[in-house]
Amino acid sequence: MRVEHWKFRHDQTVQCLASTDSDRISSEVGLTDVLPRAVRVQFVKTPKPAYPDEMSIADTSGWRHEPEGYDCPFCENIATGRGAFPVEMIHTYDDVVVKMNPRWKPTNPGAALVIPVNHYENIYELPDELGEPIQRAVRETALAMKTAYGCDGISTRQHNEPAGNQDVWHFHIHVFPRFTDDKLDVEAKLADRNEVHRFAQMLRENWPT
Repeated sequence: MRVEHWKFRHDQTVQCLASTDSDRISSEVGLTDVLPRAVRVQFVKTPKPAYPDEMSIADTSGWRHEPEGYDCPFCENIATGRGAFPVEMIHTYDDVVVKMNPRWKPTNPGAALVIPVNHYENIYELPDELGEPIQRAVRETALAMKTAYGCDGISTRQHNEPAGNQDVWHFHIHVFPRFTDDKLDVEAKLADRNEVHRFAQMLRENWPT
């Protein structure tokens, strides 16, 4: 008799006791493959794993790259509505804002940014409670783009640290309209102010209610 374990969710483990005639059971085999071979399946509750102390939020300072005295452009945008580039706020929630990205890929105009109101440099620092409101904002941005632009799809990206191509030291998620056979990986360029305003108005008018 051999015992194998599959992680089912992080609060549950699937424990399979296989009869000796089974020559192989591994995490790559689905339960439907195993059951015909007279395998008993028991669901054993296990506690949700705790984060080790060395990975606590307080210990992520070594992964920060924001220079001392950093003048955050997103914090300025949110607080004043102004900035070095055209600022077009699309939608404001309690803890998150959606604004136009003033830099666009040539074949993907109308891209947007989802940004927490409070300043967190990267995903390592982001509190758990912001996960739901940020994801809601991303989803509603995507829905507005689909309706307003008639795009074929949506892509999202989120960058952390210089090696991850982060260039503003305030957590944010890019939301891109996608079109069949477009070239998303080309260099972004500063968009015309009037075009930024026009696309912003399209999103506002088509924001899901």
